[in-house]
Amino acid sequence: MEIVKKFRENISKRVKIILKNDVSGITCGAILAKAFEREGVNFSLSFIQKLNAKTAKEINLDSAEFITLVGFEMSEKNIEKEHMIIESNECYYFARELNEKNKELAYLAVIEMCDSGKFAKNILDESGVEVKLGLRILGSKTRSLAKVLEQSIEPYILGVSGDEMKSIDFLRGLDIELKKNNLWRRLIDLNDDETKKLVTNIILKRLGSEKRADTLISEIYLLSKEPDDSPIKDLKEFSLMIKACCKLYQPSIALGACLGSKGYKIRALSLLTEYKSNIIKGLEWFIYHRKSDVIEKKGVVIAHFKSAIASEYLPEINKALVDSNIYDKNVILICMSYALDGGVLCVFSDGKEKALKIEEEKEFIDEILKKEDNICEDIKE
Repeated sequence: MEIVKKFRENISKRVKIILKNDVSGITCGAILAKAFEREGVNFSLSFIQKLNAKTAKEINLDSAEFITLVGFEMSEKNIEKEHMIIESNECYYFARELNEKNKELAYLAVIEMCDSGKFAKNILDESGVEVKLGLRILGSKTRSLAKVLEQSIEPYILGVSGDEMKSIDFLRGLDIELKKNNLWRRLIDLNDDETKKLVTNIILKRLGSEKRADTLISEIYLLSKEPDDSPIKDLKEFSLMIKACCKLYQPSIALGACLGSKGYKIRALSLLTEYKSNIIKGLEWFIYHRKSDVIEKKGVVIAHFKSAIASEYLPEINKALVDSNIYDKNVILICMSYALDGGVLCVFSDGKEKALKIEEEKEFIDEILKKEDNICEDIKE
C-alpha cells in the first residue's frame, strides 16, 4: 500500500491521528493506536465531527509534524501539514501491512462491520471471532434471560422491554425457569421447546408483527478473548456500546474500552445502559402517543418527540420502528426532536438525517405531507 510507504517515511515525526466521533472512527483509532505503539511512534489522537475550514485550520496550527486522517473525504489543499488519508475500510489492512503481528487486531475491524453490516470474509477468518446462528437479541449469549429481554430494543418487546419485573413475569408465564443450579439462565441455556415457545411469544408481543419466526434469527459474532459472561462478548453489543459513548459525547471512553481498559469498559457499559433506557423510553412514547401526537397519512408517518426525547437517540428509535413491521416497508417514517443547538433534527426511514432551524419546522412538515407522488402504499392498520 502506498500509504504504508508514506507513513514509514514519516515514522520518526510527531504524529496526530484525526478521527470521526463514530463507531468506525473509534475502532480505527484503536487499531492505529495499537499499531503505532508497536512501531514506537510518538502519536496522539483527537476526534472531530466534520472536517471543514475551521477544523482544518486547527489541524494546521497543531504541533504535530505528520497528520493521519481517518475516514474523511477532503482535497489535499485543506491541510497544509504533511499528511496521509486512510479510508475507514482500509485501516486494518494498513495496520496488517505495517506489521504482520497486527493481525491480532482483526476483531476491532469486525466490531465496525457489525455497525455497518458489511462483512469481509478474510477479516472474519483472521479475527478468531466465532460466528453462530441465534436469536437476534443483543446479549443473548452472555446475559441472564430477564436482563436480555428488559434491555431488548431490537426487537422491542411491547410490555416487556424496559421493565425487569415484567420481563421476569413474562418468562414465568411461559413456564421458563429463570435459574438452574442456582445460576441465572441465558438464552443459550434454553432447550429447543423453550426456545420455540419464547420466540413465538416474542413475535406475539413485539411491536408490529412477524410472519416467520426466522426473522428473529441472525448471525451472532462472539469475541473469543472475552469471558463467556462478559456483556460485550457479543460484538454487536460491543458496537452498540461504542455508538452509545459517541452519541453521549464520550468517545475517549469507547476508545479506552477498545484498548482493553477494564475501568473504561465499566464506564462504557454504564453509558450503554443509559442509551438503551432512553431508546426504550422513546419507543414507549411512540406507543402511548401514536393516536394523539403522531401524524399518520397515506404513505408517510411523522413522529415529533419535541423535548420528550433527546435527538441523540432518534436514529436508533427510528431504526427500531422501521424494523418493527408496524408500517409497510414503503412508508416514509420521519422521527423529529429538538436538538441541543436549538434546532430540530429529522431522521428518515433510510437513516439519513436533516437539521432544521426551529422556524423551518412547520413548513417542512407541511411540505412532506403535500408530496403525495412519493407515497407508495397505505399504512398498515
